[in-house]
Amino acid sequence: MKDELVTLITLTYAKAQVLKSVLESEGVMAELYNVNIIQPFVSSGVKVCINAKDIQKAMEVLESGKWLSDGKEGAGSILVPTDFSDNSARACCFAFDYAAATHSTVTLFHVFFPPVYSSMLPFENEVNSIEEYQMTLATVNEKMTALVESIKSKIAVKELPDVKFDWKIYEGVAEEEILHYAYKKDSSMIVMGTRGHDDKGKIIGSVTEEIIGRSSTTVVAIPQGAAESRLASMRKIVFMTNLDRRDLLSFDSLYELVKVNKAEVVFLHMDDSVNSDWKKVKISGLKDFFSTKYPDIKFDYAILPYDESMKGLNTFIADNHVDAIAMARYRRSLFSRMVNPSMSKKLFFELDKPLIVFNKK
Repeated sequence: MKDELVTLITLTYAKAQVLKSVLESEGVMAELYNVNIIQPFVSSGVKVCINAKDIQKAMEVLESGKWLSDGKEGAGSILVPTDFSDNSARACCFAFDYAAATHSTVTLFHVFFPPVYSSMLPFENEVNSIEEYQMTLATVNEKMTALVESIKSKIAVKELPDVKFDWKIYEGVAEEEILHYAYKKDSSMIVMGTRGHDDKGKIIGSVTEEIIGRSSTTVVAIPQGAAESRLASMRKIVFMTNLDRRDLLSFDSLYELVKVNKAEVVFLHMDDSVNSDWKKVKISGLKDFFSTKYPDIKFDYAILPYDESMKGLNTFIADNHVDAIAMARYRRSLFSRMVNPSMSKKLFFELDKPLIVFNKK
């Protein structure tokens, strides 16, 4: 019986070729579909398909990200993916604030998915498709130019800090290009504006979720419903902790952010065990440790009963006037993330607060 083929991922032709080669070097046979025979190098929406029996091994290759790397360049800019919406403009505000505080640069980054060239169409339609592609590219360039001019105007009137920035336009699949660029340029942070889970634009939400799940750098996701998006407005931040030793290292990353405006930090543990007294001792010790290490920051702690509905967490955030939520996210396999959604996914979809995720291996 012939093995069942499944689609692993959809990419541009060039990246699909790279992934196919890497998969086959690992013993996983792969096929490419939707390739334009006449003009393969302008193909988008190319499907990388594998045998169903190889799905776990293929996901491990995909998750590793090594197939995306072609050598790192540059160092440390803050990457701001934008779809030119009002909400991505709000993400720019946070990125520029943080860049000014940390003496960083900002890169505005837009990915567009060009018209798919179908090899089944007659040549005349190929010409029409090329014209459509050129029109799409022209529109994207116009929007990026307008965004750049808007930012320059805001800098001129001191609405935004005077930070060095540049911009890039890539074509392809948004999450893949964002991850590739962030890795290649060694971005220190990715800041994204997102729409809420009830909004019509669920694609943006799914892209942000994918970036959080696969990025190796810090990701700041600012939802549409967030009251503020400026760094100065984040005066109280909840740091979600599992009381894991790795959280000690993760908090050092958060300190680089909270020290800018001396934000208060609340260590929060959600607990569903009966041994809450021991958990209280551990989280109290965590608070005391960091109070000594960082005397310029005010710390507190709390333990809440774990609640699938997130109702208790929502109430705590509202009652305590929390401005943002931070957490460390330790890398798990792509397969396990599909089967068992993580806390970061729940926080991303349930709460209208900026989410700061420190991705750790």
